[in-house]
Amino acid sequence: MTRAVTKSGLDAALVRACAFGYAAAAAELLAEGADPNAASRYDWRFSALMWTAYHARTDCLRLLLAAGADRNLTDRRGRTAQQIAADCGHAEIAAMLADDDGR
Repeated sequence: MTRAVTKSGLDAALVRACAFGYAAAAAELLAEGADPNAASRYDWRFSALMWTAYHARTDCLRLLLAAGADRNLTDRRGRTAQQIAADCGHAEIAAMLADDDGR
């Protein structure tokens, strides 16, 4: 028996996949229609992009940027993914988020 996956289920799975650095799973979820701007409902209200910045998940970061993730979204404290990366000492990730090409 196959269970239907809801849109919110795809989005929640994408946030988790990005937080844990599962780039292949994130790519599949994006292909299935997950929102690249999906955010967790709890904690700091981090988007998938913010979790990649927090944990320095470069592969997921590139996937999300290519899928059109909004780098200007803010968490509950008003921080962007770039600010989160900088706060965590992830200079390379912060630089990628500052670069328009995301390289």
